[in-house]
Amino acid sequence: MSALPGGGGFPIDLQVITSAAALRPAQNYITFESDYGDERAQYWHGVTVSATARLAWGLTVQGGTTTGRGVRDRCDTAAALPEEFLISAGSPIARIDTCKVTEPWLTSVRGLALSHATSGATARNVDSSKRERKNKTDTPPRGMPATSTRESA
Repeated sequence: MSALPGGGGFPIDLQVITSAAALRPAQNYITFESDYGDERAQYWHGVTVSATARLAWGLTVQGGTTTGRGVRDRCDTAAALPEEFLISAGSPIARIDTCKVTEPWLTSVRGLALSHATSGATARNVDSSKRERKNKTDTPPRGMPATSTRESA
């Protein structure tokens, strides 16, 4: 059994690229999409809402929701250039009626709760002006401004 039309048995014409043709660069015609109709439209209809609350005991709560859908419209260009759908879709099975796509409405909900738990340790407040220095000419600690430490007699 043969998968060829009519069972096969007929000659097949092959086109061989000559060396002269292989050296010649392609002559692509590049133009604007608006030359063939309205430019494609791609946008998103939707809304996003989020909120953050910092509560007692170091608890932070965040939450939000997004509802929306995407819309893509390339029908004017597709009517003038139907071959565009054969290339851009990556499959020769793409249909011309897929030029306008409106996605269904989708809703997502997200949330987060974060606790800043303490381990019972307390932070000590260190007053840098009360630090005693062994040598009055040493450099101040990092982040401290350099000031004169000489005392008048």
